[in-house]
Amino acid sequence: MTNDDNLERLERHVGHILRNGVRLSSTALVIGLALLAVRQDSLAGIAMTAGLLVLTAIPVTRIVTSLVDALRRRDKLLTLATTVELSVLALLFLMRSR
Repeated sequence: MTNDDNLERLERHVGHILRNGVRLSSTALVIGLALLAVRQDSLAGIAMTAGLLVLTAIPVTRIVTSLVDALRRRDKLLTLATTVELSVLALLFLMRSR
């Protein structure tokens, strides 16, 4: 299998993950809005929070997938770049959660 085939397979796989993540997030948000409409505030909050968490995790999933692929291909530059990017995201998350 050539590098182009591997890259195409990776992109299809990532696309599948991203589409399903958006579907799951959208579903949770719609359920949350429906629950809010029928005055189920606590359940609505849980559903909407879950939807937003999934939506937030989508780009992180893309970066992690790129890191795994870079490690597998032994691409040092991409490994370094994605590691730095994940580190920055982790630091921002930790700073925000304080």
